[in-house]
Amino acid sequence: MNQPIQISNGWVAATIAALVFDILYPLALGVFARRRLGVSWRYFGYGALIFVLFQLVSRVPITLAIQALIAPQLQASRVALIAWIAISALTAGMFEEFGRYVGYRWLLKREQKTWAKGVMYGLGHGGIESMLLIAGLVAITLIQVLALARTDLSTLPLTAEQRALAAQQLAAIPRSQAGCRCWAPGSDCGRFRSMSRSRWWCCKCSGGVACAGSGSPSWRTHWSICWAPVLRRF
Repeated sequence: MNQPIQISNGWVAATIAALVFDILYPLALGVFARRRLGVSWRYFGYGALIFVLFQLVSRVPITLAIQALIAPQLQASRVALIAWIAISALTAGMFEEFGRYVGYRWLLKREQKTWAKGVMYGLGHGGIESMLLIAGLVAITLIQVLALARTDLSTLPLTAEQRALAAQQLAAIPRSQAGCRCWAPGSDCGRFRSMSRSRWWCCKCSGGVACAGSGSPSWRTHWSICWAPVLRRF
């Protein structure tokens, strides 16, 4: 039986600190704006609501669904990948601008649109993104890494070479985490796709590509790491 991988306590503490910062900092700015500008928290809530409706509830699920469908094309073609990134950026702007119009048109209605209200509205819009989206990804990263580190890799359906690479990368997390550039829910992890009917999360780091997934026909949880050329073009 392999010994669990030891994750640096410093890395865990720093990740938790980042998580807390992502949640509390927008609220602290809201408190500052409330006291300094004398503007209601209602506008913070308006901005947060618009972001949730026009990003988390609508655009993000649609984008992820399309990305899952075209993942093979994105992995095979750098041109397709660049085009998809451009489309994603464009739709993000379009959804947010339309949401902003809806917020000003129907939430603020005939109210005077002052600078102070705009500041508080913007804090809510960006703040909820930090608290839910950014902090959420940080929390997922922390949970998955800790779960993988405490898993006996010999129990996973991996080759000896893959287990060795997984152990090496987990042990190097304090050094390589800064190299992680993206999380891609729904990405295809190649040969491990058939292991179970899972949803996969993949992260391209400086040392390779790590994928973790949960769910199976038996409703048991599987954690796995897959490496190498699967997402070299990601």
